[in-house]
Amino acid sequence: VLMNKEGGAKLIGFGRASLGGGHSSSTSDIQAGPSPFTSPELFLRDDRDPRTDLYGIGGVLYFLLTGQPPVVIEGPGVAEAIRAVMQAPRTPIREHRPELSPALDAFLMRCLALDVNDRPESAVDLLRELREARSSEPSLERSDEAPPRSDDVPVRPGEKLGGRYVAESIIGRGSHGTVILARDSELQRDVAIKFIQGGTAELLPEARAMARVTHPNVVQVYDVGTLPPYAYLVMENVPGLSVEDRLETGPVKLDEAIAIVDQAARGVE
Repeated sequence: VLMNKEGGAKLIGFGRASLGGGHSSSTSDIQAGPSPFTSPELFLRDDRDPRTDLYGIGGVLYFLLTGQPPVVIEGPGVAEAIRAVMQAPRTPIREHRPELSPALDAFLMRCLALDVNDRPESAVDLLRELREARSSEPSLERSDEAPPRSDDVPVRPGEKLGGRYVAESIIGRGSHGTVILARDSELQRDVAIKFIQGGTAELLPEARAMARVTHPNVVQVYDVGTLPPYAYLVMENVPGLSVEDRLETGPVKLDEAIAIVDQAARGVE
């Protein structure tokens, strides 16, 4: 999730999604980098539905309000991730933010439920339940430092990619890849390039799904390519900062967090 300077939120990826047929990702997504925002069913089976994404949306809201992921994975492997996601308790948000309402706490625990049947049915239902659970606007004292970032860089500033994209700087890193700012020398515009480990076969389903979507809360996709051992996705540049970077700038108030999740859920829907 990226945010522009006006406070708008946009999704920079769908994972391995397909339009019309539900999700198409596999356990290789998890093996590439288990995430504390990964829903339990992705570790156990491959029959998923929109409620799988709602777990992640709930995790983003939890992260925004506490500065911590909903579960802590102790170690880099899939086994550690399964143990954390399936067995670690979800700390009630009011233990971090006692000024928030019990209704909001209950809503988040519903989004992060282990059983998909205990979650909202769709992003529209999630938004309705979230609005119903709203409480008065609080303040947040940041309690944790941001997780460490790695130093690997797919392309250095000044290097040209695909014969046309000139790298400028890194604008984001996460468990699923690195995003850089680049200049399209042919069309004379700034673009964002997302790199992931692997070939275009791993990235094409996401690129095709995103390219077929026109929505204010989803970035536009322009191109795909490879730079071994990476594949990359060239997309609309959204000047601003990531949700993680936003946490580093100071307290996140409840209304701001809800506004971000509201827009992210619209993009998911």
